Formats: sequence, structure tokens, C-alpha cells
Amino acid sequence: MVTVIAFGDWHGNALFAADALDAAPAEVDSRLIHVGDFGLWSGSSGERYLRTVAEQLGERTLYVIPGNHEYWPGLALGNKTFGFSSVDADGFLRSRRHPNIRIAPRTNVWEWDGAVFASLAGANSIDRDQRREGVSWWPEESPTIDDVETLIGQVNGRGVDVFVTHDAPDDAIAHLNLYPASRTPVWSPDALAYAQESAAVVGAARSALRPRLQICGHHHVRRTCAVGATRVEFLTDDMGTLRDNRIVVVPEW
Repeated sequence: MVTVIAFGDWHGNALFAADALDAAPAEVDSRLIHVGDFGLWSGSSGERYLRTVAEQLGERTLYVIPGNHEYWPGLALGNKTFGFSSVDADGFLRSRRHPNIRIAPRTNVWEWDGAVFASLAGANSIDRDQRREGVSWWPEESPTIDDVETLIGQVNGRGVDVFVTHDAPDDAIAHLNLYPASRTPVWSPDALAYAQESAAVVGAARSALRPRLQICGHHHVRRTCAVGATRVEFLTDDMGTLRDNRIVVVPEW
């Protein structure tokens, strides 16, 4: 059975990314997944980062579910920023420049060793008001209910084993109390409401798909909780430890 190793937010931190990949268990048949805020940025610094990650991967492949802090205008087939020129057998965008870094579209469903995986990219940036549209923030970051409907159609009645998202479902966030006023003193009510909109979308997807496991990032904490039939695993970011930045999953279903 395939082993899945998932990583949390790296934010374009090349040194942390290299260390995370170097420290990952060297399973014989493993798949590496990144849950977003990976560091898909335009310009020379973004290219240097991708080159570092690609070199550290070697013969391995990393499958990335885009987060909110990515250069969204470049995440399309045929776009020259990242050179996406084809789609692989599992539905991920592939670049000639770095073919071992594959990027998921907004929604995707695929199978590895008979296990069904689904993904939903994007999230709403709580710090949107502190960013500049078209420079450090893009409205394309937001997943929508229409995306959830598309994902449900792609699943087509199959049972989902692993759901990979950048944002977390709203019911898991509420269960863990990740948005109390004491933790978010700098955020306005409007900022909190905007951030919670994408969590509600992800929650609607979780409720519809009822996956066994959901893996997410975005909130920069390492937590685990159960909501409904789903175990939700939160991964921390590049400011945390290497251990809390990853999870190793061996599907047993």
C-alpha cells in the first residue's frame, strides 16, 4: 500500500523546504503532498525556490495543492510563469522546467493504490487588507460553493479516503477554537468574516464527501480532531518544527 507524506505551509522558505524533504521518511513507495502556501511565486526569487525544491526532490515527485499565498494568475495550463505545459495522469499540472513538482487545479480527484484522494485548493487570506491586489493578493484565492459542486461531480459517488485542502473545515476550526478573540486581536470583524467564508466552503465539501481523513494547513498549528466521520489533521508551517510540519499516512482501507 502506498505511503503518503504530507507537508504544511513552507511560504517559499527554501532552507526549510530542503530540510523538510531531507528529513522525510524514505519509504520505498511513498507519495509526497504539500497542502499549500508552498511558494508558487513569480519572478527570479520564486524560480530559485522551485529549483531548490526540485533539486532536493531528486527522483521523487511532490504534489502541491495551492494555498492562498500563491501567484494564482500563473496557475493555469499554458501560462508562461511556471511553464505548465501538460496534465499528468492524476490531473496535476506539469511543467517541463520542474517536472517533479506537480500542481493541482482548484479541484481534483485521483487514486493511488486503490485509495481515493480529493483536493480543494485555495483559502481566504485573513490579512487581505494588508496586501496589495495583483502584487501580494489575488481574488482567485477563494474556493467557492461551485467548486464544491464540481468536486462532488468528480468524486461521482466514490468513497473518499483522503481529502487534502489548504484551509480547514469550519466545524474543525470551531471544535479547536482557532479563532477566539484572544488569538486574533489584530483582525477586524470583516477580516475574520472573510477568512471564515472559505472555511465554510471547505466545511461544506467535507460534509458532502465524508472522507476518512482530511489533511490541511493554513492555520499554522499542529492539531488533530474528529468531525463527523472525518479525522482532521492540521499541519504547522515553516515557523514550526519539521516534525509538526508533516504527517505520514499509510492507508489501511
